[in-house]
Amino acid sequence: MKRKVMAIGIIFTFVLTTFFGASALGMKLESTDDGPDYIVDSIWVLAYGEYLEPGEEVHISVHIYNQGGDADKDSTTAIYFDDKIYKVPMEGALPGGIYTGASIYVNWPDDYKEHPITAKVDFNNDLTESNENNNDKTESFKASKARSRTLPIPETVLINGNPDLKINHWIICPKTWRPGGNFKLTVYVENTGDEDAPRSVTAIKIDDKIYTEHNTDPIKAGEEYSFTHTITWPNDYEYHWLKTICDYSGKITEENENNNDMSIPYKASNARNRNLIILEDFFARFPLLQQLLKLK
Repeated sequence: MKRKVMAIGIIFTFVLTTFFGASALGMKLESTDDGPDYIVDSIWVLAYGEYLEPGEEVHISVHIYNQGGDADKDSTTAIYFDDKIYKVPMEGALPGGIYTGASIYVNWPDDYKEHPITAKVDFNNDLTESNENNNDKTESFKASKARSRTLPIPETVLINGNPDLKINHWIICPKTWRPGGNFKLTVYVENTGDEDAPRSVTAIKIDDKIYTEHNTDPIKAGEEYSFTHTITWPNDYEYHWLKTICDYSGKITEENENNNDMSIPYKASNARNRNLIILEDFFARFPLLQQLLKLK
């Protein structure tokens, strides 16, 4: 029995050092993986209705993908629009094979001309990437004269001295999932108004269909409230819109009634833990070793 335990221990040591590196045993070893490689996967413009209306507020969303190795630093994404640069800090280093996003709210120009939007990841060159020449992407959009008659545009009415709820941001964990998989969504609702906000309802939608509704506690002026829900994603590899809306029932009279929602497109990924893949490949080559490790 002692020989068997010793053999298993030696085998485990061999597997850890050979396939996971000396760091698995507490030793430091410089990584030989390629560096991160951030790219702009896509640029989206989300308007209130079915069409983009001249002069209306829109949500510009940039989808970012790390197609290289794990990053070890934070970075900044820049969005160029209408002769302005909007810098959006990225919270946390992005692992390889993972998507994230950056977004801003702007007023669309009051015309029907095409306007380019350029997004550039790692704007401050904080990262040492395996490819430094693929960090930007430009797409052009224009307003349409067509308009959905079933979606009237509410007038923006600013009422000083009232609460003003908005979705500040959200965090997804894990940052990648398979079709039909689950992840935890933590939503941060902020009251940027002058008065405290009473209890309200925050809705979570996928592709404009209600997924769940959350009873949000009162939020004092200038403070933030967060909650977490487990989301089961659609069972495919297509893009789907994830949307959150605070004060979904419209019971609160706010300073600004048109800044209550946030939308970002996501899609499932078949990315898995690379160490797990290496171990599975190893056992596929040596099935007798796997059987030995299973013995009691």
